Order: sequence, then structure tokens, then C-alpha cells
Amino acid sequence: DNSGGSGDNSGNEGGSSDGGAQQGYECHFSNNKVSNSFYTLSNGNFTNSKGSVTVNGVTYSNALKMESSTVLSFNINSPMSLKMIFTSTHSTPKVKVDGKDYDIVNGEVNLELSAGEHKITKNTSNTFLFYLK
Repeated sequence: DNSGGSGDNSGNEGGSSDGGAQQGYECHFSNNKVSNSFYTLSNGNFTNSKGSVTVNGVTYSNALKMESSTVLSFNINSPMSLKMIFTSTHSTPKVKVDGKDYDIVNGEVNLELSAGEHKITKNTSNTFLFYLK
């Protein structure tokens, strides 16, 4: 009957982790914090002066500054698709995931990740992460 939903509308931000990967891994940085406790942030700073991005009709204007000491980490039990949305003033923006460089194309990076621990870190300067899922 109600198997399609979580049956719980308690949160407007982040989403509960009892849903599937589509809901459980969504994250943004409104209110200068990580919206989903699934992710662990080390040495993170935020900005609201680097533009905005719109995802599924929702506009996000706070971003995580990708600085040399910034690490956003998470651990998954099964493979997942990860989508990250950035703005950057760098001419060829990149981000590191698990130590490997990935080009940010049209503001996005889409990856297939295997089970295990993963770390998102800085590559190019002036690169700002607004949203991931």
C-alpha cells in the first residue's frame, strides 16, 4: 500500500536515511552545515557568495569551499552513483575523489563508486561544492 514512501515527513532538509540511495545520500550546505549526517566533514568552511545552483527546482546558495585541508568523507555498504554539483572560477576545474582527479564538466561530476570508504578533497582552487547525491 504505502511501500513507495518512508511514511515520515518530519524533515525538510537532508532526508531520512530509511529511503533508498536516491534520498539517503542527498546533501547540501544550507545554514553553513552539512545537511546529511551520512557525510563527515573535516576542516570545512562555507560561502554564500559564489553563485547558486538549482537542483530539481530547489535553489542552493551556500557552498562548501574546497580548500587544501577540506575532506568530505563517507562509507557505503554497496556500490552507488554519486552526482556532485559545483561552481568554479577556475578555467579547468577538478575535484579529487579517493585521490583521483576528476574534471568538473558543466558544473557536474558523476561517478560510480564501489562499496567502502570514500573521500572528496580539493584539486583546483576557487572550486565550490553546492550539492551531492
